[in-house]
Formats: sequence, structure tokens, C-alpha cells
Amino acid sequence: MKNKLIIFTLSILMYAIGSSTSADSLWDRIFFKKKEFVATIKIKNNCQLETRYFIVRNLGTGHYASFNNGIAKLKVFRNAPLQLQLSPSVK
Repeated sequence: MKNKLIIFTLSILMYAIGSSTSADSLWDRIFFKKKEFVATIKIKNNCQLETRYFIVRNLGTGHYASFNNGIAKLKVFRNAPLQLQLSPSVK
């Protein structure tokens, strides 16, 4: 019985170490360390409006990016809320 407990404990420990290395960063996830990066958003436009009339907006900061050749690039933090909107020039 004691051997099973030791094997179980070692298995859990190895799983915890292995899963934390495969995650982005367990430490960052626990303490919500924010890293800014450039998100690349690709649009597949199936409507009648041209792609140039759309933007992608970061709802947290209000910053937005226009689409060029179907791609928009926007500086964001992880899990930032993004939304596809009409360009301000259309409104």
C-alpha cells in the first residue's frame, strides 16, 4: 500500500511539472502577468461590404486596426476582448 501511495504521489508531481512546462507559463497564469503582443487577425468576408469598411477594435483599450489585404494587426494583451466593427469613416 505504501508503494502505491509513493508511486501515485510521484505520478502527480511529474504530471504537474510536465503540464506547467507545456502551458504558456503557469506562473504568469496564476499571477496574471500581462504581456503585450501583436495579434494578427484574418478576415473572411462573405458579405457585400468591402473589407476596407471593417475594423477590429480592442474593447479594453479602444484601439483599433484596419484590414489591409484581409489582415489586421493590433497590439493586445492576452484574453483582450476584440470585436469586428464598421470603420468610423462609414458611420
